[in-house]
Order: sequence, then structure tokens, then C-alpha cells
Amino acid sequence: MESKYSYQFTKSAKNDLEQILHYIKIDLGNPTAAFSFMNKFQEAVSNIQLFPNSCPKVINKFLSESIIIRKKLISNYVLYYSVNDNLKSIIILRIVFSHRDIDSIFKNKN
Repeated sequence: MESKYSYQFTKSAKNDLEQILHYIKIDLGNPTAAFSFMNKFQEAVSNIQLFPNSCPKVINKFLSESIIIRKKLISNYVLYYSVNDNLKSIIILRIVFSHRDIDSIFKNKN
């Protein structure tokens, strides 16, 4: 079995995760669902660490062809990440509601 890739969050992704957990736990008043989401999130990241290039690539008019971003659906949210195979690392870029307009996410990322 190949070794796991390391991972890190961008500041935006860290804020996204904190806001999602706050929304589920506090705004919706459902700490059990927040805990469940966190477990699903951790499981998804573990799978990405083992198979980083297995998730679909994001195709968006605001991304140049040289930029490869992948996505993983976790409940009602999408985790966007990039892979550096040379460094065996993953950068978690954003975690957003699945129905959010992706153009607004990638417009300024080029």
C-alpha cells in the first residue's frame, strides 16, 4: 500500500469548516449532526490521503488548464483540494455548500 499524503488547510478552508460546524451545531441546534459531519469529513480526508487523484477534476472557465483542482462530496458540502505528487501533499482549498455557485469560488484563483 502506498503511503498517505500529508495535508494542510488554507485559511479559507479552515474558516469554512469552522463555519459549517458552527452552523450545524449552533444555528441548527444539532451537535450530533455536527459530530457526524466531522466524522464523515475526517473519513473523506483519510481516503483522499490514500488515493489523492481518485476524485473528479473540477472543470471551470475561471481555472486555467494548468491548475488541477479536485472535488469530493461530503454530505451537502464539497471539499475542493489540490495535489502535489512530488511532495506527497494535499492542500484543502475550500469546503462549501454543494449548491453554491462555483464560479464565485474560482473567479479570483487564477
